[in-house]
Amino acid sequence: MGRLRDGRVVMGLAVVGGVLLLLGVAGFAGAFDDELHRSIVTRFAGTIASRAPSTGPQLALDLRPDGRAVFGDEPSAFVLSAWDGRRLGSHLVHGARGGIFGRMQRLAPRLSAFLCVLVLASSPACAGHYKLDAEGPTYAAQAKISVKVNKTGVRSFRVVMIHLAPPARIDPANKGYMVWIAVPGQATVKAGFLSYSERRRRGVLSATTPHAKFEVIVTIETDSSATVPGPKVILRKIVARS
Repeated sequence: MGRLRDGRVVMGLAVVGGVLLLLGVAGFAGAFDDELHRSIVTRFAGTIASRAPSTGPQLALDLRPDGRAVFGDEPSAFVLSAWDGRRLGSHLVHGARGGIFGRMQRLAPRLSAFLCVLVLASSPACAGHYKLDAEGPTYAAQAKISVKVNKTGVRSFRVVMIHLAPPARIDPANKGYMVWIAVPGQATVKAGFLSYSERRRRGVLSATTPHAKFEVIVTIETDSSATVPGPKVILRKIVARS
């Protein structure tokens, strides 16, 4: 159980609170848990029960009986509590999407692509396989991109995205996740929609290109006949395979 300064600020109060709540200890102020990835407060067993939000992505608020658990676009958070032997005080602390941490999170995919290009000649693993996080509003999504070259020099690549929210849950007008191929000095080419499984929250697409180096872009599109990438870009990565 972690302690700060004089030991009265207890970070592990969630475990103690849960035990005391179950045992019905008289006078205990509340219990805390964080399994639902949302901040929830209710009255239970004669005391206050509180679910702390998650330090990871929050679940989107969906109060429908048949609603599904989908990660939303809210910042991470945690509960900081202090117990002095008589009184309990708690503070809900949100992670910053703005500021330096938010900017670094948004810049991470671009920095990763830049570093990968710098070491491309000396790092075969970087040249063929890539793993990165998606950008908002699909903060929970992760992507894997693999590139191979055949005997004729044609590059085949595969994009796999997991923890990907249903596009219509983000906006009912969305039709799907489109993959594009961009090469400097040439028109951006549409590779196609990700083949998306709502049950598995997973999207997959395989395509080919003659280019040894290109940028993979994934967008959320409202028009299935779009010929240029829309403004909702959730992923972009420069990839190469010699």
